[in-house]
Amino acid sequence: MAILFNQSALTDFSKALMTALSPITTISGIKIYDHVPQNQETYPYIVVGDMTESPWGDKTKPGSTITVNINLYFQDKSSLQTKTMINLIVETLDNGFEIENWNMIYHDLGDNMVSEMGNSVYLGVVSFNFFLESI
Repeated sequence: MAILFNQSALTDFSKALMTALSPITTISGIKIYDHVPQNQETYPYIVVGDMTESPWGDKTKPGSTITVNINLYFQDKSSLQTKTMINLIVETLDNGFEIENWNMIYHDLGDNMVSEMGNSVYLGVVSFNFFLESI
């Protein structure tokens, strides 16, 4: 399928990212959402959060840079579990993944953060930049 110059990669990318992250649920039992769950009281869980897209290229070879934040929520006595899960996410995505209609030409790790939100709840955020070109 030909990609139009102004066509967004977000839909194809989002589907592929959720598929790429699914082994984490199998390994850890932690649920991964593409939205903030309503009335979520059970920890831990992971939310694929904010995504931004910056198109580049030209009409003959469109491309897109996508930045995504993955948010982790844990309740524990320390932040170690959150940091360990950040490492697992980085390892899982490190080799890239297939995206329908797009080639991933490069990806890199952005900023990471762990913060205590109170009541022994920790928020971890790991961000990635993905550079895509249309097939």
